[in-house]
Amino acid sequence: IHSAIPPEIGVMSQLQYLALSDNNINGTIPTEVGMLSRLETLYLYSNLITGRIPTEIGMLSQLQHIFLYINNITGTIPTEVGNLSKLTEFNIGNNSITGPIPTEIGMMSNISKMVISHNSLTGTIPSGMLSNLQSLHLSHNRLSKSMLHLSNATSSLQYLNISDNI
Repeated sequence: IHSAIPPEIGVMSQLQYLALSDNNINGTIPTEVGMLSRLETLYLYSNLITGRIPTEIGMLSQLQHIFLYINNITGTIPTEVGNLSKLTEFNIGNNSITGPIPTEIGMMSNISKMVISHNSLTGTIPSGMLSNLQSLHLSHNRLSKSMLHLSNATSSLQYLNISDNI
């Protein structure tokens, strides 16, 4: 598939699983994706997607898995991602995402695996972010050396990679 995700995707109101990975999809993620109120899984990895992660993604209250890795996504992580209370896996690695990690991510109580490596993120790890994670991949960013607050980590953390930061 060598085309963009059409805005008409928003009319698929019963959709629970959307997998369009490894298809050379280009263009941006349409804001209409926020209308997929039953969506639990969003797999758009290994494509040519550009632009920002739409803030409307925060409206997907049933979402459990977001895989957007290996694309050309830019901009910042929208704070609205913090609204995704059922999210267990969040993978946006290997993109060109910039800015700080939003503090709202630290409020996601069900998240167990987060991969945000190989971007250009700056700043520190928000307090509370390590509280429920089992696996955290933060390598190859521009995070500060004083970024790690181990006092917030729990015994559930099994994998931590913060290599190759400033």
